[in-house]
Amino acid sequence: TSGTGAYATGTVPGQSASTGYYRVDIGAGALPSGFTQSIYSQFLAAATKISTVKSVITPAAGYNSQDTAGAGADQPPSLLLGVTVVTTYGGTHSYRTYTEISDSGHDAPLVLAQAGSTALTVDSHTYDGSLVSAVAAQVGLDATLSNTSTASASALGGRFSRDDSTGTLVYPDVVGASGSVASPPVPASVGAQTSSAVTAGSGSCGWGRIGSTATSTVSATVANAQPRAPMDVETGSPAPTISSSINANGGGGCGAFGYSNVLSGVPNPALGLSLSLPQVSVPDASGSGPLLKSTGSVDTPALGSGSQVTSIATTGLTGPVQIFPGMSFVTDATYGRALVVVQLASASITCTANLATATAAYSGSVLVWTQPSPGTAGAYTTVPFSYTGGAVQTLPSLTTPVTYVAGAPIRLSTWLQSWQFNGVVQQAPLTGTASVGSHTIPAAITIDTQPTLLTGIGGVADAGSDLAINVGRVSCVSEDIR
Repeated sequence: TSGTGAYATGTVPGQSASTGYYRVDIGAGALPSGFTQSIYSQFLAAATKISTVKSVITPAAGYNSQDTAGAGADQPPSLLLGVTVVTTYGGTHSYRTYTEISDSGHDAPLVLAQAGSTALTVDSHTYDGSLVSAVAAQVGLDATLSNTSTASASALGGRFSRDDSTGTLVYPDVVGASGSVASPPVPASVGAQTSSAVTAGSGSCGWGRIGSTATSTVSATVANAQPRAPMDVETGSPAPTISSSINANGGGGCGAFGYSNVLSGVPNPALGLSLSLPQVSVPDASGSGPLLKSTGSVDTPALGSGSQVTSIATTGLTGPVQIFPGMSFVTDATYGRALVVVQLASASITCTANLATATAAYSGSVLVWTQPSPGTAGAYTTVPFSYTGGAVQTLPSLTTPVTYVAGAPIRLSTWLQSWQFNGVVQQAPLTGTASVGSHTIPAAITIDTQPTLLTGIGGVADAGSDLAINVGRVSCVSEDIR
């Protein structure tokens, strides 16, 4: 009867095997003259890949029964329904279409692509316990395909923030150039941004300083169910990226980047730090090129294109990161008389879907001021480093003498609690597949200093005032179970 249906067993048009199905026939009166339509519905076993041929599930006897004996039997045996529609016209012509319908809940991702890169971060606590943080040259990208498609991208030239420990005071962030988008809509884009220098705190250079910053065009799209960022990532060679940077601004002044947690309070005299200089700095330079820069891209190619879901993140520094500049015993002014200098040429990571490992690398050099003995002159010891996977290099021992007082050595451990190079850290896959997951270099080099403040006049060192410095963080995720 037109518009009603029944459960039957047989071969659904377009299929080869005999299976169970529920068929509804639409006849005269509901369609134009000469047209008929049959709708076949089948419960299907779920599969991890869209392209997998699913087996048909036969409902239990009494399914959808309306009598009391069938109570509870109306639970569907599957949340995936295959629907075949056959339209016949002109007596001899027919057209068949097929689709699959699932529940509308948020399904696990079929595609997940993420990329993140940060050139430099510094975190510490100031005299009142509030957290003071700095971020320089950061990019974050995300592309997800599940029962919906989303893509987002952000780029940040730099930011200083202070979070009150009591939660009663609000300190506004000091931010350089930035841009962020989310798609849908298709596409989403914001143009390139620039910002002149910004300062956190009072004084000419404040406790935080970010020089000239810039971000590229930030864009994302989910067109054709292919979430990606930037939206033109599949054009050009090399592929376009989204970038952020702190740039040179002619040299001089307060520098391209400066950080100190001495907003007030009592500095730790054991460290001999200059109160007129930042604790971590990147000097300005002539010209206008990038001194710290991060880039990234995520791409979901079309099925059958031969390309894989790929995420790429890179960062690097043209300018040196100077840690504890202005030390009185450092006689070489090349790097602002800093105790330690980090020069990161580049750090990069690439994740490709269905590969168990990421392609990761970083390189550069670390300079540390040393003095071998009381009778010799001090000088910078240069430690070149390079990583392409596997074991990481070691840094000079914290027992290394950096100067002498009355013939007694003052060692690197006076200023640093720890420092190390880092390799790739892999986490479990997010989509349940066995061969892929997230890959992160937490930082090419991590440095934790000794406390820089005292709890009061004549007090003990404030443990929370150590500086946590991370140079060259990159991460990526690329998973595809379509």
